[in-house]
Amino acid sequence: MSRHLYVVDDDAEIRDAIAFAAAGRDFEVHLYERASALLAEDTLDGPGCIVLDLKLPEIDGIVLQQKLTANGNRLPIIFVSGHATVETTIQAFRQGVDDFLVKPVNCTQLFDRIDELIDKDDERLRNDEQAAEDRMRYDSLTNRETQVMQLLIRGQSGKQIAASLGISYRTMEKFRANVMHKFKAQSVAELVHAAFRIGLDTESEVTDETELDRVL
Repeated sequence: MSRHLYVVDDDAEIRDAIAFAAAGRDFEVHLYERASALLAEDTLDGPGCIVLDLKLPEIDGIVLQQKLTANGNRLPIIFVSGHATVETTIQAFRQGVDDFLVKPVNCTQLFDRIDELIDKDDERLRNDEQAAEDRMRYDSLTNRETQVMQLLIRGQSGKQIAASLGISYRTMEKFRANVMHKFKAQSVAELVHAAFRIGLDTESEVTDETELDRVL
């Protein structure tokens, strides 16, 4: 999977320097002189990272960050600036910027941070993909399998689930096995992790993963 680096800076020398330093680092580098050019992109591919100059013509870096967030951007952002004030730095972090570096930027420091943030974004993408798979698996459950799973992830034992649903223990075992098979889960703890990823209510008095595997 390609790693994407988006750089917005009105200084051509800085854009070229970052592009030169990125050579051989396995990046697809996207260079922009103005914020409007980045905003005109239909999508910003990931895993990736955005490096923004604070002082830009037309739209400054703070406003660009706001617009990116409003557009649903989830790529990490690094500000680089030689004109930062305490107020703008605080505002940037309050808006969710991931780092703020002062020009002149040490290239090693910059790319070490870019690598860290792209690794973080790659993990986010993989988690999103896993959550989408988990949601498809959850949607494939029958009504009874859904009921069994919802009770299972809340820590109820097999006997408790059977009693709650008014079915035999053997019938409950069949539905439980179906749920575990569809989720490719080897343990209740794995099933709970999948439930967390898709936002299911897992509130339970059982909080220890070892205990989760013992409830059945």
